[in-house]
Amino acid sequence: ASHIYACQQAPSGIGPVPTQIAQGRTIQLPSPTRPGQPAYMRERADAGRHVFVAIQSARALPADLAAPFSGVLPLETSLLQRIAAHLMSVSLNQWRLFALSVTIDTPQG
Repeated sequence: ASHIYACQQAPSGIGPVPTQIAQGRTIQLPSPTRPGQPAYMRERADAGRHVFVAIQSARALPADLAAPFSGVLPLETSLLQRIAAHLMSVSLNQWRLFALSVTIDTPQG
């Protein structure tokens, strides 16, 4: 599956996270800003629970559902509901969903 979309739910809201599929098998969150260099994330503001979700799909999401993932604006709950409805209309062997929950004890941690 060559299409990947990711978001992060933090105490302050839900937002897109840049991502890529590396070497055809590994999902990288966030995707590196410099090719060949490792990427990392640092939390500067929100202590608490952070949930990262990645959708891997054989086909691209419809443009109106995919476009917000390339921006920096928060993702609306209604968008996520529409994505869930779309995925449920597609064969289950055409997509995968991955989730990871991380607790940040203190900002800057």
